[in-house]
Amino acid sequence: MTERCWYYVKDNRPVGPISESKLYEMFRTGNLSMQTFVWSQPMSNWMPASNVESFRLNTSQTMTFSVQQRENVLRPVSMKQARLLRFKGTGFQNLWWGLVAGLSALFIITAAWGAVLRYRWFVRNVEFPDGTTASFEGRGKEVWHYFIGIGLLEIVIPLLCNAIVGPKADLFVFMGLPFATVAIWLQIMRWFFSKIKLSCGTNMKFCGSYWSFLGWSMLVMYSVITIIGWAWASVAMLRWVCRNIDAGPHRLVFTGSGWSLLWRGILAALASCFILPIPWMEVWIIRWFARNMMIEQKTS
Repeated sequence: MTERCWYYVKDNRPVGPISESKLYEMFRTGNLSMQTFVWSQPMSNWMPASNVESFRLNTSQTMTFSVQQRENVLRPVSMKQARLLRFKGTGFQNLWWGLVAGLSALFIITAAWGAVLRYRWFVRNVEFPDGTTASFEGRGKEVWHYFIGIGLLEIVIPLLCNAIVGPKADLFVFMGLPFATVAIWLQIMRWFFSKIKLSCGTNMKFCGSYWSFLGWSMLVMYSVITIIGWAWASVAMLRWVCRNIDAGPHRLVFTGSGWSLLWRGILAALASCFILPIPWMEVWIIRWFARNMMIEQKTS
């Protein structure tokens, strides 16, 4: 008979799969406390080992707890049915789909189809420890006009203004175009989340307003002037994005810090000077974002 496999949470990250007997041994030796969150099929959510009947029965017969361990078992749960995400995409895959998206963007009108292919690769590589799978069902024909608008606003219009008006047009481009560009990106974001389908049946929707999105986008853009402030601004904006994602009975929570993003961003920028490592650096950053993203049950 095949032994049941388990996952457990350590340092806010899922670890596993691990055999049931090995997990028992980790509890017995004190490497894990009974307050550790565990999950295995067919459980619907993570829960402390102390709440799992099979662990209570076995550990009561085979383990002798110290006073501190008994206190850990009685300590209130601080993380409520959290599911941590993973990203399993590779650098080679990112290189390929990045080239596809980049080449399609050269023609502007085909940019939406290239972006959709990369979005599909990204979404299907987001991994949930409870076995939930995700897919992206968007189509290029649904948003091609948005991507043409982005191409006109970010490339064509600045070039024309600079050629006709001269350097004086730079101020207009820098101050004025973001208002229109942000409006289009907001529509793309709403479309993107609405097209993500989870196997558990949950549908997603982005509910952030234009003015809030504009404010956060401007903050991140101008914080680059401070050299390091962009990291904290980016983390704060991502938390705002998570708060405005409607995922039914669940909510997204981002737990990463500005410091963690800053040193990773600096290291990735330095490595990217050699060009070739760029796809791998992108995947490295994406994996950090994913493992700092949790899906929790909403509390009443």
